[in-house]
Amino acid sequence: MHSPPSTPYRRLITYSRRDRRLHSTSPLPTCETQPSRDSSSCKEVHREEKVVDKGLYTSDTTSLRDAPPVAGIEKQLAEALEELDAAKEKIGRYEAAVEEDLSCDVCTLPAWQPCILPCGHSMCADCLYEDARHRRLSGRAIYSMKCGYCRSRITRAPIVSFDWQRRVDAMALEKGIPIPKRNPFKWPPAGTPKNHRSRIV
Repeated sequence: MHSPPSTPYRRLITYSRRDRRLHSTSPLPTCETQPSRDSSSCKEVHREEKVVDKGLYTSDTTSLRDAPPVAGIEKQLAEALEELDAAKEKIGRYEAAVEEDLSCDVCTLPAWQPCILPCGHSMCADCLYEDARHRRLSGRAIYSMKCGYCRSRITRAPIVSFDWQRRVDAMALEKGIPIPKRNPFKWPPAGTPKNHRSRIV
């Protein structure tokens, strides 16, 4: 019997079977599955794996050894907190000093209209007006008013320090303190009898 003649379909089927054998999904040969493989190559691979494992272990142990102890970290944290508290206290003292410097020497309230007396000391306009009112009611002349610190007579009209006033306003805005309405400073105050003001320059 003659074999059937070769056809393109036959050749295609034969090629497909051979191709499947070449592209088999069987596992790749390893040192264990292919004993005939060069043993030196397998040993080299195992040696490299051991070196990598040893390097990772050494790196981990070195990091743990070089890390600062927990007690040392707690001590550093405590020292940092102490420094922070000291800085806050220093800032608080400075703010208190600034606030005191911007306050009236008599009523110790913010000097909304700080006035410089002839002697160089200061009073707010409200305190000056109040003192003048008491003197007027008691029949005493304004020119006999004295500084509350050095007891020098106020022989000249006090001068409003607008630079000081701006600093008082800035402090009030920072602390959220409402700034009261100011009237123009006048000296002697309105309503002062003429005979009580004749010696005021």
